[in-house]
Amino acid sequence: MNTDMSTNVVLFQSSPEIEPALAAGTARDENCLQQAWAELTSRQRFPATEVRRVHSEWELSEADREFVDRTFPNIEVVTHNFARPEPHRWAEAIEEARISLEQEIEDRAFDEITKGIEGVLLPIMRTGDVNDAGPVPVAQLIPGQLYLVLATVTPTQDGLTVAEVGNLDVADTDDFLAKLETARGNLRDGLKSVYSDAPGVAGGMVEVSRARGFAASMVATPGFLGRMIDTIGTRRLVAALPSQHELAFAPADSGWASELRERVERSEARPGFLPTLMLFEPDGMSVLFQKSG
Repeated sequence: MNTDMSTNVVLFQSSPEIEPALAAGTARDENCLQQAWAELTSRQRFPATEVRRVHSEWELSEADREFVDRTFPNIEVVTHNFARPEPHRWAEAIEEARISLEQEIEDRAFDEITKGIEGVLLPIMRTGDVNDAGPVPVAQLIPGQLYLVLATVTPTQDGLTVAEVGNLDVADTDDFLAKLETARGNLRDGLKSVYSDAPGVAGGMVEVSRARGFAASMVATPGFLGRMIDTIGTRRLVAALPSQHELAFAPADSGWASELRERVERSEARPGFLPTLMLFEPDGMSVLFQKSG
């Protein structure tokens, strides 16, 4: 779609059931619509008596309104998108209209991309004690420090909406575990891992991301830790969770470990989540560092 608002697009239509004919003129000219009509009739036959609707991007000038009244005897509707500015405000008005049109294009594109997309059930990493979680079922990872809740996550123009699964949404423990398994499976969609070193070279760092967020919950997904151990080549790993959407692994006894701790220390605490550095060893997992709120 053209966003050059110095050119005024005009639509001439004989009936709502028939596609309008399109023409254009210079927006700031007093005879813009007359230019458009002349351009249209120079390339196709369109009797003036058949024109019943006119739509212009910019409001018509007084001269063009008079032209419409005397040229189209059967006109029914004349509409526009943008008010005609004072002569000295054309440059400013054109820029404002361009911004407005580009935002409309972006909104339409988002609506098209997300059309039919329903919320996806995901496990959401939270920090703190499960007793502070509220009326929601939880899966505890490390007592007093880390746990999972379930939520339906839906993309919107402003980001993501997160609707937590409450106690009343779960029939019993088996139902919760089934939903948790489904959520963990959903979490793998859109997952991306980037290794700092060449394939087969042990000792590097792995950055884990996910197109629609909440990558940090992967630390609690069965089989994923084993994959990281195989990739990095050691059974002692640190994992940085700077936010619910970020995750990185590195050998516990490496320079990468210090870098990951610094990353966690620089991150900001968010409601329900404190930046966390975890340690994974053969006999279990623990929290090395958790930033205070």
